[in-house]
Amino acid sequence: MGARFHAWDGRKRGRSSAVDSTLKRARLELERPIPKPLEKGIQQLYDFMNCREAIRRRREKGVQGAALYQGLPLEFATYFRRFCCPNVHRYHDRTTIGLHRFCAAERRWKLCQTDEERMRLKRLLVLNFAVWRFIGGTVLFASEVGFLNGWGEDQKRRIREVVERGFRERRIQELFTDAYKGPGAIRQELTHPKADEDSLLRVLHNEGPKAVQNFQPDITFYTLVGKFQLIDKVWQDCYKILTAALPKAGQTELQAVCEILAELPFFGASEDGIRVPGFFAKELVQDLMDTPVFKGGRQCVKDRHSYCPAGPGALEGLRLICGCRVHKREAVHVMRELLASKHLWKFGTDLDLHDIQFMLCELQKFLHQGQSLRDYAGPQCVIGLPLDPEFIRHRLEDAVLLGLVASADETAIAAQLSEWMGFRLPLPKDDRIRSGDHVILRKVKEPVCLLELQENGELGPAKDNPTPFRVELPRLSQPLRSCDMAFLRAPNGAHLGPVSQFSAVQRGAGHPELFSAHPGSDRFAYARQLTVRKVGGGGTSEGDPLRLGDSVLLYSGIQTKDDGNGKKALQVRMEPEIIITEMETELKDIVHDVISWDFDTDEMGKLRVKDPLRVRSRCIGSSSRMSPELRAWRSSKSKLTGHWATDCGSL
Repeated sequence: MGARFHAWDGRKRGRSSAVDSTLKRARLELERPIPKPLEKGIQQLYDFMNCREAIRRRREKGVQGAALYQGLPLEFATYFRRFCCPNVHRYHDRTTIGLHRFCAAERRWKLCQTDEERMRLKRLLVLNFAVWRFIGGTVLFASEVGFLNGWGEDQKRRIREVVERGFRERRIQELFTDAYKGPGAIRQELTHPKADEDSLLRVLHNEGPKAVQNFQPDITFYTLVGKFQLIDKVWQDCYKILTAALPKAGQTELQAVCEILAELPFFGASEDGIRVPGFFAKELVQDLMDTPVFKGGRQCVKDRHSYCPAGPGALEGLRLICGCRVHKREAVHVMRELLASKHLWKFGTDLDLHDIQFMLCELQKFLHQGQSLRDYAGPQCVIGLPLDPEFIRHRLEDAVLLGLVASADETAIAAQLSEWMGFRLPLPKDDRIRSGDHVILRKVKEPVCLLELQENGELGPAKDNPTPFRVELPRLSQPLRSCDMAFLRAPNGAHLGPVSQFSAVQRGAGHPELFSAHPGSDRFAYARQLTVRKVGGGGTSEGDPLRLGDSVLLYSGIQTKDDGNGKKALQVRMEPEIIITEMETELKDIVHDVISWDFDTDEMGKLRVKDPLRVRSRCIGSSSRMSPELRAWRSSKSKLTGHWATDCGSL
């Protein structure tokens, strides 16, 4: 028996039920006055948004470090330099950019040759973004699962294999985001210190001693069984979604699509007997607006300034701004009033109502300063895709057919392939150390050893893998020179720096290294700005370029123990991260083997897929037979314009 989705049965709601809901919604809106946002709250929201956008634009110009926050109000600067906060426009965020780059929707669209193929691709776009966002939520998850060309037991088995492999290779944190509750529940379950084979069995099949009861929401949050049941419903309703997205008078509407999704569990909620679109309806529609599902893209969506469902975080933000509770059915009205004050927005770019919704959620985190905040760890060195020949062959075939590989040079192909899949190999371009490079530290005094952060954030000898630190200078790609001041960001988001005098005394002289990167430390604090001075090799003068493998002294202005220059220092060599170096070499070797066996090269030196029809089918789900669902949709064309070619062409 399937999971019990409470308060939902989309098939039982006919036309009369929809009319009743519309009348009930209108009556409820008349019964209660709509809350009004307070002037103070409006100003605070726009101040928050302006600061976040200013940081994004500075970062886009290559600015890094403390300079990103100069001139901002102190309360906002302190917050943004410490915690994660999405951009004002969702389409500027790293995960959204990565998912759309990997999806390559427009390139897939150009491969379609018939109305049936275009229709099927649209359906697959709905499916894939639903799977990527609701189950994993990361680019790495999407890249490893791939672009699904259908939905059935084969695809479900593939997802289970990805999760099981990630658990055994300890990559669950890279596969599942903690930004959404759905993926976050599995992430928490499989990364818990007590996570074991029974935990994995529950997630994969909801079996074993840790299995949850077949009730909502636990089965959907904590098991793939429940998540697959929900995706089954999304797949079944795809044609309703696509019909709702059809343009009318040359423009599309997102509200119509959101209201179809609201009928699905977890994509909507019942409020006073009315199904109201929720967070995931909003998330999925925002992704689809930038694909051919919405003809003409975001700019042709006529109600993007007037409609957007509110998630729970945005509702809390509205409560704080209005000073009273705001219901979901009232949220759109209140957010419109906030958008009406866009003269307070200091940047010329357009604002959608979703931008207001997005930032309301972030503003309430700022005001609460609660446990939901995540430390900002900076751009991550993303690793962990399975480097086996079959996986790389499939991805390379797809990339070639989609026109994403522009060179037959194997080194360039490896770089283009990893970038497309969101699998960054940020190795230095040469032996110069630049801002943004990831390096490991090797202590050069006796005994020679690699260094890693301990569980408490303190630096000590590496037991497993050394810790990669990201070099941060005022400008991106700026080279590091002797006697420059730099920050070294640890994976936990904190900067490496000296421990306090009190902590040093408490630890005693036997502690190996009096350096730490505690998550609670202030970002870009003066005490954590380290001078990096080259030693040995006849190159100790100020301004000498630093190269990988050079011996350097690290010290800050607050250190007092004498090292010959009056400061306590740590002498290390900066070297490229070992695991990344190894993975780059392995990827290049696999690419070489795959190209040798599975590709042809034309007279221009470009790669050619040996079996383009097979790869084309994988990229767009093309099929020689019309699916039963498409045949049923085609038979109902009279409900649209009445002309099949027109309806499918507009899709």
